[in-house]
Amino acid sequence: MLRMRYALLCLFFFLFLVLPAVPAHAIRLTNVKHVLDITGNFSEPSDVSVSKDGRVYIVDGVNNSVKVFNQNGKHVFSFGKIGSGNGEFRSPLGIDVDSSGRVYIADSGNRRIQIFNSNGSFITQVNMPSKNGSRPDPTDIAVDRSHDKFYVVDNNNHYRYLIPTASFIPCLETLIRVQ
Repeated sequence: MLRMRYALLCLFFFLFLVLPAVPAHAIRLTNVKHVLDITGNFSEPSDVSVSKDGRVYIVDGVNNSVKVFNQNGKHVFSFGKIGSGNGEFRSPLGIDVDSSGRVYIADSGNRRIQIFNSNGSFITQVNMPSKNGSRPDPTDIAVDRSHDKFYVVDNNNHYRYLIPTASFIPCLETLIRVQ
């Protein structure tokens, strides 16, 4: 019984006196600036990306649109609406911007990736392939800015795709110069 009390006393001492003295490690944030509030016309924003020129692109999945802000948080423009045509979305979830300013959207409900110029004009799309008969569900995208490829996560198939942009970028470059 005495040993049990001694063990409990030691445990108490360790838990409440020694453990709290161990320093916690964290990153101190400095120069943090509030830029914008996600209020008003937003309905479940799901992803954000920032372009080289400082524009902030936010996917608003329920409103089937992308809202664009300048680096000071002022709304500049929006693009997209519900549908399945070019520039239309069904529950978009992911977004990224490449070094040339092209905007890539994981258009989950339409099972594709749509690509736009920096002003929201449609350029092209990449339809996601089915895997073993299961329909794709692209939920996020990441652009490898240095190697001209992008990665897509397919939630339904638990699969990741690596898509080299060289397979369709030559025609994109022509479209971008014309627009």
